[in-house]
Amino acid sequence: LGWDVVAGKSEGYFSDDYWRFHGMPERAGSGEPDPDLLVIHPDDRAGLRAAAEASLTAGRDFRCEFRGAAPGPDGRPRWFAARGKLVRDAAGGTPHVIGVTVDITDRKRLDEERAALDRELREARQRESLGVLAAGIAHDFNNLLTIVLGNAGLARGAVTDASPAAEYLT
Repeated sequence: LGWDVVAGKSEGYFSDDYWRFHGMPERAGSGEPDPDLLVIHPDDRAGLRAAAEASLTAGRDFRCEFRGAAPGPDGRPRWFAARGKLVRDAAGGTPHVIGVTVDITDRKRLDEERAALDRELREARQRESLGVLAAGIAHDFNNLLTIVLGNAGLARGAVTDASPAAEYLT
């Protein structure tokens, strides 16, 4: 999806399928001061606007990821990545941002799944480490218990059944 916005103005050119691409009704933003922002999730609008203004102020290219206002067919958020190139006219006048927006929903979901699998793997490794530690402690305890039981057996053999210690050693 391509777009061209004049810096400092809310007007711009967006390709014909702009609204459909973002899952919004055709011309959903007519009459709005910044209709292009309507396709962006309300929680992401301020961040996107700040990133665009910082890009224009610094005179550098624009990059931003944002959630769309309209959810995907499965009801989950759709994600987009916008990239723009700052272009000035021959006299160095008012900059335009010429850019493209792509749907990155699948990539974001794969990243989420990968992160979940990484968490599960980390937890499994922690459980495995805990198991190894517990086995080591049990082995050390068993070694100590063997010594105690061996010495108790030797002591029991050295006392008579009439001895008060015989019952405890047994």
